[in-house]
Amino acid sequence: MPTQTTTIVRTCPRCTLQNAPQARFCRQCGSPLSDVLAQATTIMMGAPAGQAASRPSFATIPPDLNAHIAAGTGTQQRECTCVVQDVSGSMGERYDDLYTKLVASQRAACAMVIHKTKLDPLDEMAVVSFTDSAQIVCPMISLDTGKPRLIQTIQSLTAGGGTDTNAALKAARDAFDRSRNDAVKRIVFQTDGQGGDPLSTANELKARGVIIDVVGVGESPSAVNEKLLKQVASVIAGETRYRFIKNDSATLIKHYTTLALKTKVG
Repeated sequence: MPTQTTTIVRTCPRCTLQNAPQARFCRQCGSPLSDVLAQATTIMMGAPAGQAASRPSFATIPPDLNAHIAAGTGTQQRECTCVVQDVSGSMGERYDDLYTKLVASQRAACAMVIHKTKLDPLDEMAVVSFTDSAQIVCPMISLDTGKPRLIQTIQSLTAGGGTDTNAALKAARDAFDRSRNDAVKRIVFQTDGQGGDPLSTANELKARGVIIDVVGVGESPSAVNEKLLKQVASVIAGETRYRFIKNDSATLIKHYTTLALKTKVG
């Protein structure tokens, strides 16, 4: 008697792509996947029990981003962006009613990847994760071919360990090709704690023209060293590129979507 083989997959409710069983976000469109597995067929599921059905979708492009795309502003300059993600143990703590701090940050970073790809697929991105050490988990790659890899890398991150913000910035520095002068270099640096002394490295990066956006997350700004993080952040047109977002995953996604836009440096 023939043996029947059943393949377990997770089907994206938005684009219907079949993802690996362990995936939490779709590797094509970045939409969150439900906790129900589709077995041999596509099952359209609503929000998991206890979660709001109207939670934000990665694929929703805000009007301001559509305006930038329509105006053709996405191709005026090349950008190389390094997403620096805190994965210390405290990132596994609850952030809001839906997600932990890490999962909320993963969703926001994936949103940035997707929106930036729509804006200008020739831009490049890399991903650095850090605890009490740091590593480049995805090298600088073009968005037009690298979007699935970037999303997969971000969604695979797990929490555990301490916090060394200086190691994180040093790894981000190493992710850039220093010989390139045809692209704006940016760092989007996110943390929920404090540790390490990143100021010297930050000043070195900014002296080379690297733009640093800093995002703090958590229950209270007192959990991070705001005075130091504001010094780490770039100041452009009089605006300090630092923001603390308290326990609100929707606002975090919105902020990262804004960061997907090109940064004016002149």
